[in-house]
Amino acid sequence: MHLWPAVIILLLIVISTIIWFHRHPYAKNVVYDFPLVQEAQRTVDNLTGNGIGSAVTVGDYLSESGTTAGHTASPAVVESLPPSIRIQVPFMTQAPKGNWDLPYQEACEEASLILLDHYLQGKSITADQMDKEIVNLVKVENDTFGYSADITIEQLSKVAKEYLGYDTELFYDFTIDDMKSLLAAGHPIIVPLAGRDIGNPHYRGQGPWYHMLVITGYDAQNFVTNDVGTRVGEGYEYPYHVLFDAIHDWNNTNQEIHSGRRVMMIVKRKE
Repeated sequence: MHLWPAVIILLLIVISTIIWFHRHPYAKNVVYDFPLVQEAQRTVDNLTGNGIGSAVTVGDYLSESGTTAGHTASPAVVESLPPSIRIQVPFMTQAPKGNWDLPYQEACEEASLILLDHYLQGKSITADQMDKEIVNLVKVENDTFGYSADITIEQLSKVAKEYLGYDTELFYDFTIDDMKSLLAAGHPIIVPLAGRDIGNPHYRGQGPWYHMLVITGYDAQNFVTNDVGTRVGEGYEYPYHVLFDAIHDWNNTNQEIHSGRRVMMIVKRKE
């Protein structure tokens, strides 16, 4: 019982330090690699609204961008959404040559971003191209950004912006109809997942604890995806709530993936 005052004081010190970092002009892009600090970071983000993209709702984004496909998830807009959407994003698995050794077995984040890079450039992708680009992007993340095998969607957003030169938007606390509105507006979506919750029978073994894929559309019952985790992942369909309920960001521990925050990301050309 006597340890609680010390624990509380320690947490207050950590949180105060992070708040200082938030306000310091030279510390905006700091990546915290220690679990205690990362947890305190998430707490501060939730309390202050300073998380990347945390202040942006889907409705705000679509309204400000002048999109006519839907501005909010209001009943009127939901009724006006097309019954189905399919965005033609190129596909290639994260193991383009069938090799599931490292780095490919941990490259779902990179492969998903590469697919959107080719989509935004209006280019197809071959197995050789995907192979080379995965190896290169993993090296860049390790050498330039200091990232490890599994990365959060905020870290992937940073790579998309600082290395590939795109803009990104991250959305939190959204609904299935928000996701459909973005897709109807022409935005493929990258989501982080508790990979074992989506029940894909084509995954190796039990499937990955943590996974990312690209959502390319929807129909009456399912989200349509380009799931880089399997060679048959092009146009792979998951029921709405199966995919939605599995959306959790990486939080550094496989067994605690379900405590990761629900978040999604779109990538777009700079205006």
